Amino acid sequence: MERLLATAALGVLVACGGSTPVGTVHDAGADSGDGSSGIGGGGGCPGSLPRPGSACSPSGISCEYGSDPNPQCDVIVTCRGSSGWSAPPPGFNCVPGTCPASYASVPQGQDCSPQGLDCAYPEGQCNCAQTVPVTRPNPVWQCSTPASGCPEPRPREGTTCTSPGLTCDYGACRGGVSLECSDGYWRVAVVPCPA
Repeated sequence: MERLLATAALGVLVACGGSTPVGTVHDAGADSGDGSSGIGGGGGCPGSLPRPGSACSPSGISCEYGSDPNPQCDVIVTCRGSSGWSAPPPGFNCVPGTCPASYASVPQGQDCSPQGLDCAYPEGQCNCAQTVPVTRPNPVWQCSTPASGCPEPRPREGTTCTSPGLTCDYGACRGGVSLECSDGYWRVAVVPCPA
């Protein structure tokens, strides 16, 4: 069963390959972009996808495996304390598509398709999303650069970080994600979005 879940998860990663960006994005076991390793001292994210139920530490940490700027196209597992690592979720909400070749070639403010496509570049994050509030009938390209000190492209959830309290918005209100450096790891942060 475990092998079947891992194979299914890898199949989803391959299926999402169409939305892989041109920029480099880090796996949970790789450098997080701030000079720290993806494997925390005394625990943290393993360098490769762990077996469901295998021992883990610290409890509550989530680890992301894959290279897609859209976290819904990657595999995310969570340390459940004495129960070990959770199994990869059976399905994802991945939006496949093709990203423009470079940040400079993204036609910002112009209609785009498919809605939900996320593209990460060294210069910033671009999302094909509906404007908030809705001002146009179709989704448009919207690009942003995270705050000063935030790694770009975004680090994977669960990689280590060295700037406690730093919150980095990678298009969270447009289908992306916001991450906060908390307890030495990048964790998903909830941000208020305009109505």
